[in-house]
Amino acid sequence: MERGEESGRSEDGKTCIVGEANEGLGQPQAPSAETSKKIEQDLADDALRYPSAWAIACKLINAEQQLFQRVLLRAPTGHRESRSGEVVREVMNRLQHQEVPTSTSRQPVTEDAEPSPTGENEQADQATGQLPVLSRLSSLCRQHGRSDLASQLDGLSPVVLSDMIAMETRIGAMEANDGPVSNSASHLLALGGKRLRPMCLSLAARIGEPDSEVVCNLATAVELTHSASLLHDDVIDLGDQRRGQPTARLVYGNAASVFAGDKLLIEAIRCVRGASMPDLLDRLLATIDEIIEAESLQLEARGHLQTDANRYLDIVRGKTASLFRWALYAGGRAGQLRPSACTALESFGLHLGTAFQVLDDLLDFRGDAARTGKNLFVDLAEGKVTYPLLVAMQRQPSLSALVNDVVILEPGQGIPDHLVSAILAAIESSGGFEEANAFAHQETRLALEALESVPDHPARRGLATLCETLTLRKS
Repeated sequence: MERGEESGRSEDGKTCIVGEANEGLGQPQAPSAETSKKIEQDLADDALRYPSAWAIACKLINAEQQLFQRVLLRAPTGHRESRSGEVVREVMNRLQHQEVPTSTSRQPVTEDAEPSPTGENEQADQATGQLPVLSRLSSLCRQHGRSDLASQLDGLSPVVLSDMIAMETRIGAMEANDGPVSNSASHLLALGGKRLRPMCLSLAARIGEPDSEVVCNLATAVELTHSASLLHDDVIDLGDQRRGQPTARLVYGNAASVFAGDKLLIEAIRCVRGASMPDLLDRLLATIDEIIEAESLQLEARGHLQTDANRYLDIVRGKTASLFRWALYAGGRAGQLRPSACTALESFGLHLGTAFQVLDDLLDFRGDAARTGKNLFVDLAEGKVTYPLLVAMQRQPSLSALVNDVVILEPGQGIPDHLVSAILAAIESSGGFEEANAFAHQETRLALEALESVPDHPARRGLATLCETLTLRKS
């Protein structure tokens, strides 16, 4: 369906949906009905801004009796006044009190689904009942013959579902205006993402007895901190594409993206302060400092690809693993686990984050651009050291000349096919890919060993499953 079809205008001029709706959420007959306009506008806003949360809410109702029977129409791109999850909360409230009607007279009607930024179809997630990332990972496991892992992943959504919806709602409730800074932040947040860090935090918390509001605050904080780092990275790297879409800096400018990242960091700090756990705020500030130091190291090493393994690990553990480490520790604290368990979760996060980045390095050479949302050889073209390349250059010093030919290319200039082929062949023949895989699996094993010190619980087993599954990922 094209934007604007079967739509009306509310009294304030904003687009609202005119389509089928289940009687439990009202029966809009004409766009002039005040109640219908409010409901339809809320639905359109939330469907646009929180596709993952919306898919979850739809699935909650569709799971048994297919209760949502409607056409979803996206709100205008420039609309920034979402009521931030009122409908999701209403859905959850009605489910809790069993007030959702059970009509099944018609099959659900959906618009022609657009591909998500990673090449996946969000509508498919409604059919499986999975969070988008879990649905993709489950499918990947089955492709690799790991139906055991896939089955375990299928059971994770109910464990983290309420926390993830609450996080998406909290992100949507952030104050916004039509200025370039808010729009830049909203642009990135609307693209979604894996949400792995808050999911890990939620699983860690659910091992114990958490306060849901505390989990929401902390999960939101870790996702906003990660998003802030991406906004800053895209400016530093002159990035043109993020999650398959133009970066915020291209749409709103470099300055707006920098300030947007700063804004998200401030909001993240507010969220942690709201959790009333001072030690976690101190740890987050220290983690942000680690990220900045690692970015500085990477900046110094840019274009100088003879970095040794220790320096590479300092960058990876500071820039990527540190936030995973904080998320897992914060989750343990939120779940009121013993200090020893929190420390074990912290170690799990460190090794998980390191493995995640090494595998991400592999995707720069071997990934599927349609799924990862970024082109191949981007890290190399930006002069960044990746683990497979580090190994290959140490074993084949002659590779340096080829790599240098790529690094000196002008931004945006395509890498010649003969260089791509030669570099890939050199990394393959030197064992760079194999060594990177082995190192990632070693870090995964260390993560799983650390997890053994955490009390047994379905959520703990969920973390282990997620850790094993990430070694198979293609995006």
